[in-house]
Amino acid sequence: MERRQRDIRVHVDGYTRLCLTMIAMLMTLIVIGLWSDTMPTPEQARAQGIRGKTFIDSSAQRVAAIKEQKITNEKLTELIGLLRSGAVKVQIVEDKNAKKGVRVVGKGK
Repeated sequence: MERRQRDIRVHVDGYTRLCLTMIAMLMTLIVIGLWSDTMPTPEQARAQGIRGKTFIDSSAQRVAAIKEQKITNEKLTELIGLLRSGAVKVQIVEDKNAKKGVRVVGKGK
């Protein structure tokens, strides 16, 4: 059995060739730019902080989140204390004009 290799030719018009050349050049520039650029050190990353906040400071973020959670817990404890003491009472009023199956929450007078 004899195998014959076929010659395959693809004809590309000028516009397509120009576009492919431009894409290849841009990709080459991107690769060179990425290769030549170094990774920022932690000091450089901190220097890029926004409005005095550091770029990488997860511990400060955790401390701030815990502080906010403590404030929320204090407010909830105060609210629960008011409800249990009877100083605040919750009253549910039905709207006579409301459609059945539709619940309106927080509608003020």
